[in-house]
Amino acid sequence: MALYSLVAWPPAELAAWVRSVQRTHGLAAFGAPHLSLRSPFEYHGDEARLLERCERIAAGTRAFEVTCDEVVRFPGMIFLNLRRTPELLAVHERTLACLPAAPTERDGEGFLPHVTLALGVCSWAEEDTWRAVKDLRPPVERWTVRNVALTRERSGDVLELARYPLVSSELTMC
Repeated sequence: MALYSLVAWPPAELAAWVRSVQRTHGLAAFGAPHLSLRSPFEYHGDEARLLERCERIAAGTRAFEVTCDEVVRFPGMIFLNLRRTPELLAVHERTLACLPAAPTERDGEGFLPHVTLALGVCSWAEEDTWRAVKDLRPPVERWTVRNVALTRERSGDVLELARYPLVSSELTMC
């Protein structure tokens, strides 16, 4: 089984900061730093069809701004929260409408845009880890997403299948 994601890569300076925080505090996340534009999804159909859908999403989506917010904590996880702006939510809704996979509980109202700083933090280490990172501020406050990437995860490896420029001057549905 493969898990797919449609992601936006943060700028190099922000990605390097995330990796530095992880290295400094002994944290880990899944794959390279990224913003999932919808929750990872299973897809068992023809991959060429999925690639075409992603191309259509990008062709009908204009570049949009992403704004970093605060570092937030959940049991076993720490995220760099990103603001739920109307533009970002519109792109998320577009991915739900266009990708041939059912939404999960982390989509729609459950969508929490973020860049992961840590996954799998042991319960005994949560408080110390949280105190160490809660006041950190990223070097980049906002960035413009100009392209998106379809990724596939299999056996712990994340592979970028294709990258698509956002080319529309107006957001359109599929």
